[in-house]
Amino acid sequence: MSVLPKYEGERVYRQVKARKTSNWDVIVVGSGMGGMCCAAALAHYGKKVLILERHYIPGGFTHMFQRGKFSWDVGVHALGEMDNRHKVGQMLNWLSNNKIKMKSLGSPYDQFFWPGFDIGFPDSREKFNKVLKEKFPDEVDKIDEYFVFAKKVAKSTEFWFAMKSMPELIGKWGRRLYHLFNKNYWELTTKVVMDEMGLSPKLQTVLCAQWGYYGSIPQESSFAIHALTQTHFWGGAYYPEGGAKEIAGSLLKVVEDAGGETLCGADVHEIIVENGKAKGVRLTTGEEFFAKKIVSGAPAKTTMSKLLPEKYRKTEWSKSIMELKNSPPYICLHMGFEGDIKKAGASSTNWWFNNRWEVDNDFVWNIKEKDAEADILYVSFPSLKDPQHVPSENNYHTGECVTFIPYDEFEQWNETNRTNRPEEYKKYKQEIEDRLIAQLKKHMPEVMKHLTFCEMSTPLTAEHFCGAIQGAIYGLASEPKRFNNEKLRPRTPIRNFYLTGIDSMSIGVAGAMTSGMMTAAAIDPRVYTKIV
Repeated sequence: MSVLPKYEGERVYRQVKARKTSNWDVIVVGSGMGGMCCAAALAHYGKKVLILERHYIPGGFTHMFQRGKFSWDVGVHALGEMDNRHKVGQMLNWLSNNKIKMKSLGSPYDQFFWPGFDIGFPDSREKFNKVLKEKFPDEVDKIDEYFVFAKKVAKSTEFWFAMKSMPELIGKWGRRLYHLFNKNYWELTTKVVMDEMGLSPKLQTVLCAQWGYYGSIPQESSFAIHALTQTHFWGGAYYPEGGAKEIAGSLLKVVEDAGGETLCGADVHEIIVENGKAKGVRLTTGEEFFAKKIVSGAPAKTTMSKLLPEKYRKTEWSKSIMELKNSPPYICLHMGFEGDIKKAGASSTNWWFNNRWEVDNDFVWNIKEKDAEADILYVSFPSLKDPQHVPSENNYHTGECVTFIPYDEFEQWNETNRTNRPEEYKKYKQEIEDRLIAQLKKHMPEVMKHLTFCEMSTPLTAEHFCGAIQGAIYGLASEPKRFNNEKLRPRTPIRNFYLTGIDSMSIGVAGAMTSGMMTAAAIDPRVYTKIV
């Protein structure tokens, strides 16, 4: 059962059969974070936007669901830069009319564990610097050098994002001119840069400990996305009060107030293109909607392979995107607890359990080996982050555990009906659940004594509800080839057709929001005033 996103108790969406009007300035396909932010930004400037969502609930990875007394978010665990001192927080406040309230996770917001070593990441750059120096006293100068350098690289990405949203020729030559005088850290891997800085392997592992927030290991990730992610959390992490559903409720209300609509159960079959110009969309039911501008907030590969007319799927533009690597698929164990889990050690802090120091291509759980454990587990307690959570007299609380898993383990069932998966799938899923619970009991035995319910999502779940290609956790992999693809951008070769979402810009909730803003700015330049 889904937790419905509402605004002051009222729904801000309706099913496709209950639509009110058909006069639109912009149509947005998909109600993920990128699509919602693009629509809300345009709504602020008077645009009537129609959002079409194939799922029966809007929100994408801001979606929440419920089982009895327990409710979980599906993709919002920790958000950085959410206070009004930072541009990210300022943009979200503007988009939502200051209706989304954020709660700090406190300090540390992330706690990391390796064999014989642990470290908490505090909620300020200065505290983080100090903690690292205490743990690595022989590398004090290198730590200072790294902090200055990471900030410099993260700052340089602002120009890169701006050029991405410009017309292709301006963006292309703007980036090339910039890189005549500045190194392109999008094309260098995190591992290469850290080796050049002379950081010890152990310090590198700690500095890259949050690679799970962008889904690519140091040997493969672009250093720019690493620097951007790490500096994003230098002011700590936040969680939306009332849960992730408040994001969708507030953003979609802005769209509605400007005369727009969000229609669910609206499965888009194809973008309608005539004479090189996008004019509308056609649903799987055959119903058609038309607007001056069309935006796809669906994953880039889904847009290229399924939504575009056949002739555009064979273009170099489409091929260059289709050949990019996906981020890894994942599973998430949604846990329900009864009792005082805070007394048992749980808190609003996220826990990262690492079975080994090496960060390499073996990070995906090899579940074919019966005795193999997951090398990395990410554990979060949503109910302890949300000040609006009411545990009742039974002390109901929720937890989530995420790890990476091979897609081919589930591929044989990707054509089966979600509500009627075969017994083999259910049995296999239960086996993985049991192994995951056994591993969690080793890491947090006191907390797990309070476990009374669990349900696991698989890559097929993310595929079904969010259109994630092969259950990819962050869309396209955060690698140099992806970020240096000059054809992957909000503006497309099809007139009046745009892309938005994590694939066209950057990853995560903040990345998707930035992408939505940049796409909106490409349509209405007034939005740039809220970005720069």
